[in-house]
Amino acid sequence: GPEAFTIAETVFSVSLADKPGHTLHYGVVYDSAGRALDDVVASVYRAPKSFTGEDIVEFSCHGSVYVLRELVKALISHGARQAQRGEFSKRAFMNGKIDMAQAQGIIDLIESESEKEAWIAYRHLSGSLSKKIEEIRQPLLEITAQILAYIDYPDDEIGEISSETLQKSIFSARDSIVSLKRTFDSGKLVKEGLTVCLCGKPNAGKSMLLNQFAGYDRSIVTAIAGTTRDAVEETVEIGGMKVRLWDTAGLRETEDEVEKIGVSIAEEKMRSAQLILAVFDGSRPLDEEDRKICASLQEAPGEKIALLNKQDLISAENKALFSDTEAFLEKTGCFSAVCRVSAKKGEGMELVRERMTSLFGKIDPDEEIITDFRQYQCLVRAEEAIGHAVQNLSLTTDVLLADIEDAISALGTVTGKSVGEEVIETIFSRFCVG
Repeated sequence: GPEAFTIAETVFSVSLADKPGHTLHYGVVYDSAGRALDDVVASVYRAPKSFTGEDIVEFSCHGSVYVLRELVKALISHGARQAQRGEFSKRAFMNGKIDMAQAQGIIDLIESESEKEAWIAYRHLSGSLSKKIEEIRQPLLEITAQILAYIDYPDDEIGEISSETLQKSIFSARDSIVSLKRTFDSGKLVKEGLTVCLCGKPNAGKSMLLNQFAGYDRSIVTAIAGTTRDAVEETVEIGGMKVRLWDTAGLRETEDEVEKIGVSIAEEKMRSAQLILAVFDGSRPLDEEDRKICASLQEAPGEKIALLNKQDLISAENKALFSDTEAFLEKTGCFSAVCRVSAKKGEGMELVRERMTSLFGKIDPDEEIITDFRQYQCLVRAEEAIGHAVQNLSLTTDVLLADIEDAISALGTVTGKSVGEEVIETIFSRFCVG
């Protein structure tokens, strides 16, 4: 802010008033009692060439919680105040340094938990989404200007826009809006993560498989059937995607009331999961319970992969058993893949990860992806408005004008060109302090 240098100098041993922007200065900072507190480096940024577009001074201290607290207290005692949530980014937006799509890219990058989530967020931060929106919006602005000029200045011999040009622009905008809106399903999956349910009979190896995915002992593993009673959740990264894994209670008929609740939770997770990893003990023949699980999976809406576990127990005797079980699982037509694994030794896990990635991890690196629900809603409104314009193409251009302007306004809310204060406050409230 405008008093940044004045207040900084009250606690710093070096005068900053005459220092140019984008320079570093070594010195001592003092606490509110005037005592030397730490050796620091002050970074100087001068308006408008700073993140917020204002004068900024940053102090880099040695990281002591005590030092940081005392320096903040000293600065506040001389007239500074602590930033509100998202205030630095909000100031950057208000001063035209970033737009709303870039601001949302910042918080998405901060909160990202996977490679693809971070990659998409950085693309938004760097302005790729904003550029895409403007590519759709600008031609609509141009035909709006032509229509208005023709209506408002009839005596100036301004020609009416041709129906061919009008139709081409409106159809092109509609196709681009629809195409961008459709990416939200992929974007939502990247942002929220793929939900995966491990299911199967007790002691099939579900908990050990979860531990293999997690890379540590997340679930308790014992030889006692029914050890897992509740759904155990762990978030991992597979193929650059965030994946939320649920280890569930073994599926079987039981008189144990607690285990019954666990089985019920497992069935609920199966119904809601986007992917089911059905685990079967390949060292034993499939029994009636296994067949019941296969039958119940036919009704589950998500994708399914069968994991034929305990490959480490293959012997001359059960080699044929593994093949028979594998053939049966493939014949059900329920599974997109059947993978042989050893949860104990980690064998076959890479193939499972590849199968999961092939089902859900395909994202075009050159495609712009929408991940935010607010942005999606803006595109829905833009599609509705431009859809009305398509329906009204046979009418006079002044009738079309309202629909086109509604589409322009809806697109503008993505980047903040037409957005209210309440929306601004809501977006920046997601940020940490600053």
